[in-house]
Formats: sequence, C-alpha cells, structure tokens
Amino acid sequence: MNQPVGSLTPDHRIGDWIGITDHHVAVRSGKVELGQGITAALIGVVATELGIDPTFVVSVPPTTESPDEGFTAGSLSMSMSGTALRLASRALRRVTATGDGIPVDLASVTAAHLEARVLDVIAEISTDALAPSMPRRDAPHADLVGKLTGQPFYVHDLRLPGQIYGRVIRRAGQRPDLVSSAAIDPGKVPDLDLLKIVRDGAFLGVLARTEYAAISAAERIGTAIDWVSVESRVSEESSRVEVLDRALVTDDRNHHVRFTRPHLLHASIGPACAIARWDDSGSRVEVWTHSQGVHPLRRDLARALGLDVSALHVAHVPGAGCYGHNGADDVAYDAVLLARSMPGVPVHVTWSRAQDLSCSPVGPAMEVEVAAETDDTGHIVNWDWYGGGEGHIARPGTVAGVSLLAHSEILSGSPMPASADPAPAIGGGIIRNSRPIYDVTVRRAESTLHPSNIRTSAIRSLGAYLNVIAIEALMEDIARSQGIDPVEFRLAHLSDERAIQVLLRAVELSGEPSTAEAHGRGIGLARYKGTGAWCAVVADVECIDRVRVTQLIVVADVGEVVSRDGVLHQLEGGALQSLSWSLQESAPIAGGAVNANGWAEYPIARFTEVPQVIADVIDRPGEPFLGAGEAAAGPTGAAIANAVTAALGVRIAELPLTPTAIMRALL
Repeated sequence: MNQPVGSLTPDHRIGDWIGITDHHVAVRSGKVELGQGITAALIGVVATELGIDPTFVVSVPPTTESPDEGFTAGSLSMSMSGTALRLASRALRRVTATGDGIPVDLASVTAAHLEARVLDVIAEISTDALAPSMPRRDAPHADLVGKLTGQPFYVHDLRLPGQIYGRVIRRAGQRPDLVSSAAIDPGKVPDLDLLKIVRDGAFLGVLARTEYAAISAAERIGTAIDWVSVESRVSEESSRVEVLDRALVTDDRNHHVRFTRPHLLHASIGPACAIARWDDSGSRVEVWTHSQGVHPLRRDLARALGLDVSALHVAHVPGAGCYGHNGADDVAYDAVLLARSMPGVPVHVTWSRAQDLSCSPVGPAMEVEVAAETDDTGHIVNWDWYGGGEGHIARPGTVAGVSLLAHSEILSGSPMPASADPAPAIGGGIIRNSRPIYDVTVRRAESTLHPSNIRTSAIRSLGAYLNVIAIEALMEDIARSQGIDPVEFRLAHLSDERAIQVLLRAVELSGEPSTAEAHGRGIGLARYKGTGAWCAVVADVECIDRVRVTQLIVVADVGEVVSRDGVLHQLEGGALQSLSWSLQESAPIAGGAVNANGWAEYPIARFTEVPQVIADVIDRPGEPFLGAGEAAAGPTGAAIANAVTAALGVRIAELPLTPTAIMRALL
C-alpha cells in the first residue's frame, strides 16, 4: 500500500479511533486543540468519510488513553491524525459493507466491526477506491461561541470538587536561599486561607484555599526571602550566535546575505496552568494540562516521580494557545509536586505573567548566511548555506534526562538536560528549510549547534523562519541587482508547479503596489520543511518613523482542504505572529536569564498594528493532507524584510526590523 497512513500502526483497530455511542460517532485522536481548529477539522474528516451530518460527530478530549500521536507540533496534525481517521472511517465503511455515496448506518455498527484492524481492511481496497466518494462536510467550530461569550472553557477555568490553589515561588536565573526559605514560618505569613508552605530543595511553593490567598502568600514570601543567582552553564559570550568572518566576495556574479534573529518568547496571553491530584494512597496521579503531548509528558512525569506510567492519567484541557514548547509541561509538574503534599485534593496552579515570560523555554537565537554564484545570464549556478544557533528541542522525552523545570530544583532531581536539535528526518531545527525551493545546486551546507546558558526549545517553525527570510532576501537582491522583476526571477528558477501556482495567485491578489515615497513591496515563498504546505506571501510596507505593514497577501496549498475557514485562520494567525517577530520581538537576556516581567519588557504586535490580511488556499481534493499552522511564518518574515529593502534601498539583516536596527544599517 503506497498511500500515507498517518499515525496508524498495524495493531490499531477501528475502535481505537472511532467509537459509536447512542447513534453518535466519537472521534478519538491524540492531537490536541491548541486554538488551531484541529477538532473541527478532524470531525469534518470523519463526517465526510462516513457520509453523515457533522452534528452527529463529537470529539473526545485527548488523554493518555487516546492513541499516542506524540506531540501536536510541526504542522503534522492533519497529515498524521487526519489521515489516520480518514482511513479508519473508510475501514468502517468497508466492514459494514456500505457502498460509495451511501451514509454509514450507525445503528448497524457492531463491536466486531470496531475490532477490525484498520490497515488490514484498507489493504483490501484498491488505491483508486480510496479517492473521496462523498461530498465534503464542514464541521462548525463549536468551541467559538463559548470562547467569545466568556464561558468556562480553558484549564484555567476548570474547577474540581474540593479544589485548592497553589503557586510556585520562582524567579528566572535565581534560586531561593535555602536558609532564608527554610526559616519561613506559616505563622509569619498571616492568612487564614493559607494551608501549607511546600519546600523541596530549591523548589518552593504554597497551597491555599483560594487563588487570591495563594497569590498573596507567594508574593509575600518571595519578597521576604533571599535569592541566589544561578551560575550559567556556559559563559554569556559562548552562548551568543557567532557571526562568521569569512572573506566572501560580492560582485556581479557573487551574492551574499547574512541574517540574525534574537531569542523569542512564546508570549501567550494566558499563562501556563495545570491541575494535579494524587489519590488518597499517594500511588496514582491525575493531571489536567494544556500540554502539546499528553503521552510524552506522562512518561517524563513517571520518570521524575519513579512511578510506572500506568500510575499516571494525563488529560488535555485547552489552554490559551501554544506556539511550540512553552511552560505547560513545567507547570504540570509543579502542580504534581504541590499536590503530593495533600493526597486526595486537586491542586490548581497557574504561573504568574513574569514566570510565564521568563521561565518558559525560549526560542533560540540564530544566524543564517547564504551565498550564490550566477552565470553570465544571471542564472544561479551555485548555492552555499551556513546556519548556526542554539538547540531547538528540549521537550519531554526528546532529550536525555527529565526535561521538567522543577526537577532541576528538588533535592532528588537532576540538572536540566541540554537542548538539542531535531533530526533531519523530522525536519531538523537549524537546518529546517535551509534547502531552497528553487532549482539551484547546493554546493555547501553547514550548520553549528551552539551551547546555551538558557533553556531553548521549539518555537513556531523552528529554523524555517530565518532560513526562508535569508533565502528569499538573496533571491530578491540578485533580481534587483540585475534589474529583473523579482517574480520573473523566481519563476526562472522554479519547476515546482504547486509553488508556481501559489506565487502567481498571491501576486494576482496583491493588486498594484504603491508608488509613494517610503513604500515598498516584497515577496516570500517556501514549502514548509520541503515536504509540507506551499505558501507565498506578498507584503506592502510604509517606512517613515517605523515600519508599518499595510497589507499581507497569504496564499497556501495544503493539499486537500477539510476546513477552509480553519486553514485561512491558521494562515492569518501564522502571518501575524511572524509580523510581530519581524518588527519588534526580542527577548531581553541578562545574567543567563530572561529579564521580562510583563509586556513592557517584551512588547508584541497590538490590534492597532494589524494590517489588512487577505488569505487564500488552493484546494487539492484527493491529495494528502498538509498542515497550515507554520507554513506562513518564513514567507511572511521574508516578504516584510524584502518590502523594507524595496522601500529604503538598503538591506536590514538584523531582526527585528526596529527603528534602531534600521538606523544602524543606514548609517
């Protein structure tokens, strides 16, 4: 069987993915809802394949009893879970002998039908018969009404019987002095609602009857005790991204650009939150979390606690969104440690804004350098790439040791493991999207992983963001230096028809560019990871006292479209986050720690800075599903950077494109 099988294994049965209850279909997936609309998309897949109304399909929130699909990351949810559910649905159609174009009779489905192994059933179906046979059925985003009207929805809103509240007393780059923290007497923190102060090495927290009491007690104790600076693992100097000093020739036939990006924060509007409860015997643990991977988190928690994985039940509850490895896993372990001191009682823990900004894993700083040689006709004949930066992965289970923050603080714990880079087979980190989409000969490609004195990990699109910016900058610069239209120059180096179509569609939608002074237009194009969605972006900017993006055109090809609205929302969201990174985001690092307590220290784009965004998607019925969430990050950054160069006539290669960075380039 040559077709993709997503997350399916030979042992998976139909009932592992699809359940039938009271004439309704229950969708079971290991991919979690992070605001990307995956729940509606997966419901749409199953409803379409079974030929039933989406209102008869419900999604079961992922837990550690759901299929293990690892992390919800890498824009792989549709290609992995969507594909698995499509095949499971077709297998159900097959075993119930339901003909093409006929809805599956849910009342006729038996337990024996659900016990059939998916891949065994699918193997009996010809490839031609696997083409869509039912009209697409769009599922509504049922969660939106509750979110927009402020109904309880997130893990922050969850209230369990007998629930109490915990807060961790923690500062980035510092640890509580053991002597001063041990001297804290609950009687000296007067509050009738304060229940307990929890200490374990450098891990310090409080438990209280109310959230307000927990916050107040944590603040008072944090002010009263002494703090000791944590020694950095490496020096400040060695943690910086190095700028290579190579003698690169730049002339009519040799072209070169070098870009740097700073550390980036996740900066979710809602801070990390979790609830944990030990049973009365202290031998089993339940956790409610907005983690991206309930199964990997469960395994890391079991390793940290010295328990068998069967002793832990981890359930996903939506949080405020996620853009990579944020603090969700860490706060879950905080909740588990605090709850251990009061068995049988659920403990609700939320990080402060300062903790969420400064204690979560940080997006790595990075540098990319690309060079190209052109022939007498201006065509590119050779391409060189170099990338350097810190590790892009430190998720639970992806590095040696326990990758949970509090485990480096408790007496029985261990130091935080060093960040690594994902393997090339899953897209890589520094090297992600380092190979151009264009028909060029890559003569040399080299990357260097630098040690870091802070914990770096995955942030949306990993190295693809900066690699695409650098590649597209060089393409634009070569075209302009030769007086060639940037679109025509790209087309002259493209044989990928799907790339050509998204590029031409974006240009078509963009209209005529402004000819006003200090206005510019730029283009960005890439295929995410070289295997995912194609995306083209056209950006228009105005550069007067600062860079203001006036319009973004975003066009993608994500294979077969299940939920058009969902895809467009993902493209718009990815483009706007990239805009924020490109124009203003830069984590303040000092003393081996993030020095940000609020939005004043780490500003992000505001509603007043949102330009007109026109998103479009090219539907490819019958083609494999491809994810949309990360596809726009690199092309958007590239389009904005190229538009600024078109407006000002100078290449600004230091991100973000702040007035200060622009003045340095101009002077």
